[in-house]
Amino acid sequence: MTPAGDESTIDSEKESFSMGNIVPQDHQLNIGIWAKIEADVRVLATNLGDVYVVTGPAFSASSIPTIGKDAVAVAVLEYTWKAVYEPGIGAAAYVSDLRFQ
Repeated sequence: MTPAGDESTIDSEKESFSMGNIVPQDHQLNIGIWAKIEADVRVLATNLGDVYVVTGPAFSASSIPTIGKDAVAVAVLEYTWKAVYEPGIGAAAYVSDLRFQ
């Protein structure tokens, strides 16, 4: 789940749109708090150098929202998370929750 804006070349930016790098995501999350988290991590990496980032989706066990119809419905994640480690400084984790958008 590497943001296209984090890529250093046009070719690698295009590659970030592959199906291996995306998850179904609520549009409000993607343009809202998640965009701010990605921008903040980008600034951190630009200012401090080496930053290790792991990002992933999480689904609710009780209710999984979907997009699409019937047999082609696709599960939409309810949470996204991002763990950030800056060597010598520390670590942080972010969890977004669609219910609080």
